[in-house]
Amino acid sequence: MPFDVAPRSLASLRAGEPAEVQHILFDSVRDHCAHAGLREGSRVVGRGLRGSDVALETGTGTVVVLNGVLARFVHVVEPRASHA
Repeated sequence: MPFDVAPRSLASLRAGEPAEVQHILFDSVRDHCAHAGLREGSRVVGRGLRGSDVALETGTGTVVVLNGVLARFVHVVEPRASHA
């Protein structure tokens, strides 16, 4: 899959930093993320770490806590500009 920009891991997202989920590796991680409300294309904002877990806020304002190991398999990029 070609990337326009270099992806990085959701696990590296800093508090207050916006990102867009570009790709979720592995079906089991994708299923877990979907259950938490995260999908490829989801926009999120980092809310910091909670132990080894990653806290983030979704576009709907929901705070999601994702296991830090699983977050390593979620590629994020800077959010693209809205077409509003």
